[in-house]
Amino acid sequence: MKPGKYSRSQLEEKVCDLLTNPLYKQRAATLGEQIRSEKGVEE
Repeated sequence: MKPGKYSRSQLEEKVCDLLTNPLYKQRAATLGEQIRSEKGVEE
């Protein structure tokens, strides 16, 4: 996302999605575990 490209309502919608979507939370937890175990960010 580039600043200034989206309206306030579009940004609010995207932020709300990031905060409430369980898939993002699951992916973040997986990445956190990889980083903590010193695997880095591997796909």
